Amino acid sequence: MSLYKQLWLSIIAMMTFAFIGSFVVSNISAKAYLEQQLHLKNIDNANSLALSLSSTQSDDPVMLELFIAAQYDSGHYQFIRLEDPQGQVLIEKHDSRLIQEAPAWLMAMFPISAEPGVAQISSGWQQLGTLTLNSHARFAYAELWKSSQRLLIYFMLAALLCGLIGSWLLKLITRPLDRTVDLAEAIGDRRFITTPEPRTREFRSVVRAMNRLSERVRTMLEDESAKLERWRRDMQLDSITGLMNREPFMDQLGALLQRDDESSTGVLMMFRVSRLQELNRSQGRQQMDTVLIHLGKALQDREQAFEGAFSAHLNGSDFALAVPGYDDLEALISPLYQQLQSVADQQGLTEPLMLPAAAGVFDDNTELSELLRLVDTELAQAEQSGQQSVRTVNEATVTKPSSTLSEWQDKLDRALVESRFELEPYPVMDCNGELLHMEAPVRLLLGDERLSAGQFMLWLKKLNWCTRLDLIVVEQALQLAENSESPICINLSTELLSDRETMLKIAERLQQAPELASKLWLELPEAGIYPYLEGFRTLCSLFKPLGCRVGVEHVGPNVSQTGSLHDLGLDYLKIDGAFVQHIDQHSGNQIFLRGLCTIAHSIGLLAIAEQVNTQEQWQTLKELGVDGGT
Repeated sequence: MSLYKQLWLSIIAMMTFAFIGSFVVSNISAKAYLEQQLHLKNIDNANSLALSLSSTQSDDPVMLELFIAAQYDSGHYQFIRLEDPQGQVLIEKHDSRLIQEAPAWLMAMFPISAEPGVAQISSGWQQLGTLTLNSHARFAYAELWKSSQRLLIYFMLAALLCGLIGSWLLKLITRPLDRTVDLAEAIGDRRFITTPEPRTREFRSVVRAMNRLSERVRTMLEDESAKLERWRRDMQLDSITGLMNREPFMDQLGALLQRDDESSTGVLMMFRVSRLQELNRSQGRQQMDTVLIHLGKALQDREQAFEGAFSAHLNGSDFALAVPGYDDLEALISPLYQQLQSVADQQGLTEPLMLPAAAGVFDDNTELSELLRLVDTELAQAEQSGQQSVRTVNEATVTKPSSTLSEWQDKLDRALVESRFELEPYPVMDCNGELLHMEAPVRLLLGDERLSAGQFMLWLKKLNWCTRLDLIVVEQALQLAENSESPICINLSTELLSDRETMLKIAERLQQAPELASKLWLELPEAGIYPYLEGFRTLCSLFKPLGCRVGVEHVGPNVSQTGSLHDLGLDYLKIDGAFVQHIDQHSGNQIFLRGLCTIAHSIGLLAIAEQVNTQEQWQTLKELGVDGGT
């Protein structure tokens, strides 16, 4: 029962008891007062009538009866009785009508009984008789009933006024309680937020304790994320350049090629510092280390310019840069190579610094070993030729039914209008072999071809049509959920985070099917949410109240920012396949994954590993604390 209802019931009960008491006391007082007034009226009327009868000087019974009848008819009497000196009734007038001016229960509770007025009638010294009369009580009862009604109306208005004022005051008093409830519900939903402390002392201590809890969780997440990030840097990054070492770079590149989204298409560029050993002898190792540091910084600058890009110092002389979700070789490598040449020219070396380079495009059909072989071959030929330019690989296995943007635009626009897309679900299992959900990547039906997301999402992104596909994917996910008992997991585009209008359309559609919406798992890539964190916060606030589960996929490369997710109420994390590759043989990644699972579990999130390929990997992951795997 709400406080408002309890308040109103309390006021009604209190005013009811007060009314009953006032009703009884006031009516008892009024009854006594009315009886006294009726008694005085009876005496006055009796004396007045007796005096009038005495002044007539007549003992004629007929005249006396006429006189008394006239007085009875003109007044309001219950009875008038005239008796002779011997006590015999000579004349009597009596009103036997029922009293209708007041309810019977009131007259029974408060009977009005006034003493009658008595007076002697005489003629000179001779006594003619005794006159007894009593005024009728109906008017006293009527007045008693009206006063009771007025009292009831007063108490009802007082109760209403007290209830309204009490509700207003209660609203002011409980406003901090509402915020406290919101804070408690947020913590229950794994949203560790803080709220201003109220002025009410009792609420202030509760809110302060809950704020401390949220702050402690946030601080813990930030500290643990920072520790994991330091561990990752020590484990994966080159001590000189700050770039990835070869092994983690290859793991991350291999994980990209196994993905089913636009990030599985991209550009790989490698360059080499020619004659590095000779330059170490002629220029000095320290000077060449400075050159390597500046070259690494140039690659890091390019990483910042492209979402999800990552680079590596493969060995002493070789560097690499991978840019997922991008396939324009010329637009990427020309400015990068010019920047590298500019860095080399600024180092003040006494000998020219040669930077042969090679680049190629990859997609989800590309084999990692073949990609590396092709790029390595072109890099070796570039070094042998002595050319200061970038050689490109043209044998990338990207499937391209159309090769120009205009052709893709026509085909994709028609596909979006005609909804030529479908979801292809596959199971995601927990550690006990039970189904967590069915992950459903999208496919494009283009003529006789069935294209994976990695083969067309890049073009949708160039056309800024990703959110159009999001609407179709959500609709098809609802249809799948309607015909399936299993939860359905879908991938949404990061472009949705900056398109509030489309988010509202999706939320409106989900509101129309609440039972199906509760079966949806929605996820976005880690690399895409941090630049649009406020948009992601809006998405969570719109979809989670509808029963959807929201998660982040490809988690790991940006683990240092995990602490900023503490107030979103997420449900799960999917750990990037780059950290799962060879996990059974990689002790460093095992430590990293164990820490990441601990962070996830500390705020109630599921930790799901991506791209589990062998039974040995799966067994190791279960020992590390993951909750499921793809």
